[in-house]
Amino acid sequence: MSTLKNVQYALLLVVLSFLLKSQQTLAQEVMLEKSPYDYNDPNPFGKNRPFFLHYYIAWGSFIQTDAAMEYSTKTLRSFDFEYGIRLKFKVTNWLSLGSTLNYSVQKYNFATPTFNLSYQNNLFNTDKLVSQSFGIAPYLRLNFGKHGNEIGKYIDFGYFVLFGTNRLKDFSGPDDEQVKTVIINPEIIATQKTGVYVNIGYQRLSIFAKYRLDSMMKITGIMDAPKLSIGMQIGIF
Repeated sequence: MSTLKNVQYALLLVVLSFLLKSQQTLAQEVMLEKSPYDYNDPNPFGKNRPFFLHYYIAWGSFIQTDAAMEYSTKTLRSFDFEYGIRLKFKVTNWLSLGSTLNYSVQKYNFATPTFNLSYQNNLFNTDKLVSQSFGIAPYLRLNFGKHGNEIGKYIDFGYFVLFGTNRLKDFSGPDDEQVKTVIINPEIIATQKTGVYVNIGYQRLSIFAKYRLDSMMKITGIMDAPKLSIGMQIGIF
């Protein structure tokens, strides 16, 4: 009887040893079947990967910084709108370089009729200036704090160049009989604009400030439209 029990114990040990060995072999085989890239994920595109590409939209208001040299605008009826795509190249965990390609609209609704403009032997007071542009804006980004595979907290320092068209609008006469005159690309308004900007943000949201470096007016003796705009930008990703 004891001999039978010994045989049973021996068989049980053999079975347990076989099962344990099988599990170790299976686990090893599963590990061998997995490529290291499945764990490291070599995809270079991502929020905190070497490359990141996404759309964005921005809306801001103009700020008069020099009352003696800039016209005042109606805040709620004037805006700086921008829609574009942003490319970011990660250099280190805290430094990135990139650029945006964008379409923008700057609408200046002046608080009072501004400079007189001679057009087709008539004299007009400009009430609105609308500028539509395509541009490029390279930037340098500094990241702060731990952010894993997220964008995290950052500040951008950039430079922009815009190329576009301009429209001056004049409204004359009583309210019920107003006559609107539109002048497209008047010679006195520059079609190219350059400037600098700063974005301070976290994840998708950021606050921006843009400052145009050159005057929109090609001739001297005429005040300029506001150069500074401040607003909010939202990343779409």
